Amino acid sequence: MFIYFECSHGHRLKTDRRHAGKPSQCPQCRIPLTVPQPQANPITDSGVVRLLGEHQAPAKPSFAALEPEQACPRCGGEIATAARICKHCEVYLAPDQKLWNVSLKSSSKRR
Repeated sequence: MFIYFECSHGHRLKTDRRHAGKPSQCPQCRIPLTVPQPQANPITDSGVVRLLGEHQAPAKPSFAALEPEQACPRCGGEIATAARICKHCEVYLAPDQKLWNVSLKSSSKRR
């Protein structure tokens, strides 16, 4: 971290914090000076808000608008338009709307 300050002639200076409080001189005008202690600038909530701006919560999306629903051709249950398997009767809906029976439950191994 650096300390930014000016000499008595207005030259802008920058030095490392470890030099705080030590005697030095301005590299431009050679005037003797003492490096000041770093300023503690506490960050307040209002200061953060000023820097970042007011927070506005995003609007909650409507899931009905995101997933339009349709009726399952087999059971009539409401399913998402993009769904390929009905969550009610577990029937596979092919893109051409042919029905295929598919079990979503774990199948037992055949011997």
